[in-house]
Amino acid sequence: MEKHRPVIIFDAECGFCSFWVSWIARRDRKQQFYFSPQESNFARKILGEYNIDSVVLIENGKVYIKAAATKRILSHLNQFYLILSWLLKLFPEKYLDKIYDFLAKNRKKLGFRKCDFQSNILNNITTKD
Repeated sequence: MEKHRPVIIFDAECGFCSFWVSWIARRDRKQQFYFSPQESNFARKILGEYNIDSVVLIENGKVYIKAAATKRILSHLNQFYLILSWLLKLFPEKYLDKIYDFLAKNRKKLGFRKCDFQSNILNNITTKD
C-alpha cells in the first residue's frame, strides 16, 4: 500500500507564505510533501467554506494549522529541524499560535515578493488539482 505524502496548503498570493514554501521545498530533500495553493481546486475541496488564515498541513487524514502545522512540517526535515520542532513543543501551543497569528496578520506588510513557482527552486512542487 502506497503511503500518502503530507500536503501543505498555503496562500500563493502572499510573498511571505511563498517564501516559506520555497524554504521548505529546498530542505525537503526526500520530497515528502505535496504543496497546494489555497486558491487551487484541491484546497477548496479540502477547506470547503472554512476561511482558514493559516498554513494547513494534512497528514495521515489529520488537519493541522498554525503552530501545530509548523512543528509537524519541521519534524519532517533534517535532524536540526526535528530538534527545533521538539524544542517548540516545550512552549504552550496557545502562545505559539499567538505569535503565528501576529505574523499571519502582518505577513503582507513584511515586503516579501511573490515567488515564481516556475523557478528552479520550486521544481519539485506538485499542486494537487
